[in-house]
Amino acid sequence: MTASVKLLTSPESNQIKVLAATDAWLHRNLNPAKILNIKEQARADRFVVETARTQFAFARAFLRTALGHALNIPAEDVTFGTGPHGKPFLAGQPSQSGLQFNLSHCSGLTLFAATLDSSVGVDVEQPDRSIDRHRFAQRFFHRLELERLSGLSPKEHRDVFFRIWTQKEAWLKALGVGLDLPLSSFAVTGEQGEAAALTCWDSDASAAEKWRLHSLELQGYPVTICSESNTWSLETELLL
Repeated sequence: MTASVKLLTSPESNQIKVLAATDAWLHRNLNPAKILNIKEQARADRFVVETARTQFAFARAFLRTALGHALNIPAEDVTFGTGPHGKPFLAGQPSQSGLQFNLSHCSGLTLFAATLDSSVGVDVEQPDRSIDRHRFAQRFFHRLELERLSGLSPKEHRDVFFRIWTQKEAWLKALGVGLDLPLSSFAVTGEQGEAAALTCWDSDASAAEKWRLHSLELQGYPVTICSESNTWSLETELLL
């Protein structure tokens, strides 16, 4: 990898480091065949669509390489366990580092987030993807989020919709429950920057006080980072 990844020394306390790589950077700098283990290569081969197979392989190689730099070990030596809902975590000796991480990718951009001793979630979405936003929102968004979207211009609707989507996904990933928790059972603000927040959760009225979200754009992609610590600082690096 290039020298710029030296950013990913292990994060300091109350800090989240985010590394964002374009597809072009991944293809120039990584060789998944030399980084992924046998099970990961087999998992990649199960994707029927070639673009999905390639995207998974490079994203997994990026995850291994970023963690290897943060832990100062070879990428192929990183060992993973899997939580009850499928969220990966560090297993074996590296687990003692306290490093928590999350990965998100879409066509064009892959994100890696890392922090210490605090669960973290990150999500990126492709803003020009073909989707019926109104139908999706009616099915999956909380009533407060539907009110937030009401009356917006087409551009504002698109921007707020994707911010809401990434905020919801990032919180679920930080929580580690995947989609087992209904998307319509909690609400976020859909705002940019530090105004992003979890506003309510039907199952836990105090949840909004326990989590912090931050929404931004990277290379035109909507991104949200979430952690259960309320005092973290954010550091990002974009690999082009």
